[in-house]
Amino acid sequence: MVERRRRGWTENGGASRAAAEPMPDVPLIDVESGDVILIYGRGEEAVEAGTFLKEHFDVTVMIEPPAAIVPPRIAEFPVVKGKIRTATGHFGAFDVTVDDFAQPAPSSRDVLRFGSSRDGVRSRCGIIVDLSGREPLFTAADLRDGYLRADPRQPAALLQTILKARDLIGTFTKPRYIAFDSHLCAHSRSQIAGCTRCLDLCPAGAIAPAGDHVSIDRICALVVANVRPSARLARLPMRCRRQMH
Repeated sequence: MVERRRRGWTENGGASRAAAEPMPDVPLIDVESGDVILIYGRGEEAVEAGTFLKEHFDVTVMIEPPAAIVPPRIAEFPVVKGKIRTATGHFGAFDVTVDDFAQPAPSSRDVLRFGSSRDGVRSRCGIIVDLSGREPLFTAADLRDGYLRADPRQPAALLQTILKARDLIGTFTKPRYIAFDSHLCAHSRSQIAGCTRCLDLCPAGAIAPAGDHVSIDRICALVVANVRPSARLARLPMRCRRQMH
């Protein structure tokens, strides 16, 4: 019985010892949020959010068509019309493509009116606050730092999201999660040997096909322990290094 117990401890202890192995230090990078924030919504709650954040950011409010809202009494920040077609990038460097984009007409009175619209307009911003109540702009949106969303019909969630956005201005220290060597990538070198494990493991969409290898966002919201089916994924928070106001 004693011998069997010892053998059991020995057999099961292998995993424990492996788990206790020290992990290498994760290199850190500084991420600048910038002061440009895009607030995307359907109604006046988006304008109210812009009013709250205008002292902290360079605000642009984008209202989904038809954008039938009362014009702000004072034009303290741009309020434009548009529907986001695609959004890519990461915290500090988002890139959005907008359809049905139009600037407000100066003659607006009771209802905000807009000029001629255009499709395919591109814009960059450091932070996106999504108050549209639609499907998220990103896969695994809760893992995408700098992309905040709330249901505009829930005032408590709306206020919490605005406060989170306010705290995102500054320079942050964030772990560099992935070291990528394109020479070792077998993504699509042949139809037989092509490997898509990293693509399959990344729900945040930060890894994308790029010919014979893959491209990886400079800032990924996931830690990839090992690129194999049993790899563990975990989120690490950003640490604020310097707060700027």
